Amino acid sequence: MTIQKSEKILEELLRNKNCYNENRVNDYMKKWRYNRGDALLNIGLQKKVFTMEEFRKKLSFEIFKNNFSNNYEDFKKFCDRLSKELKEKFLELSKFYYYWCKEPSIYETSDESFKLVIMTSTIEALMTDYRYKEFKEWFNVDCSAEIKNRIISENKNLELQINELWNEYKKIHGSTRKIKDFFDKFLNDDDKKELISAFKKPNKGSVKLKEIAEWLYSMRSKFVHDARPVPLHEEMCIVGCEVNKQLLIIKIGIGDILSIFERGFIKYFEKRYEENKSKNKIL
Repeated sequence: MTIQKSEKILEELLRNKNCYNENRVNDYMKKWRYNRGDALLNIGLQKKVFTMEEFRKKLSFEIFKNNFSNNYEDFKKFCDRLSKELKEKFLELSKFYYYWCKEPSIYETSDESFKLVIMTSTIEALMTDYRYKEFKEWFNVDCSAEIKNRIISENKNLELQINELWNEYKKIHGSTRKIKDFFDKFLNDDDKKELISAFKKPNKGSVKLKEIAEWLYSMRSKFVHDARPVPLHEEMCIVGCEVNKQLLIIKIGIGDILSIFERGFIKYFEKRYEENKSKNKIL
């Protein structure tokens, strides 16, 4: 039986307090029909050997340790300086991402492209600072008279007016906006360049971040709405995919895309921390 990294983390937490007992683990598994990981977790929590926060920090460190030079104390300081709300968001999303994207056993039966679906879902959950509105609500509440008058004056045809209004709406509430905003605001310049350079059009035309966001969202939508994965190999060499009926050629590994996302994930919380710090100074 393969022992997962999360189980090793739990074992280590128990061993550090001299509370690890294999017979007790087996008893929990038999009595409560737990898998091994759940048995270890429940023993630790019930015996108050560690807290859920301590465990989630250890899981998160496994994802992001390269961003902290493998130094757990530096990582812990980063976590603990976040506000209670931000820390909870960081640890809970990290746990979700770890179990569904980083824990190897899931991929004994799942396609590798599922990792990118999980990454995209994590970005959507992360970027919750903006509230989604239906078109009708946006039009009645947020769409300014200036925009409405401009579109009406420039387009006499009703269909063209509706199309222009829809384009204005999508700038704010389009399905790919959260992903594009994440790329724009939280990826460093080198990561943006690496991502853009890895996607090409057959005519050798360049690709924008918006189109990469559309590709990721399309992959997520096919999985969620059509129950259809987009097959990709871990080391993608050259793979074709369509975005808005346009073929894209991809030359980057899934692991490289995930690493870019993980650096952006940390950047998001660093920026939120600095914003909160500035607000507190003003107050």
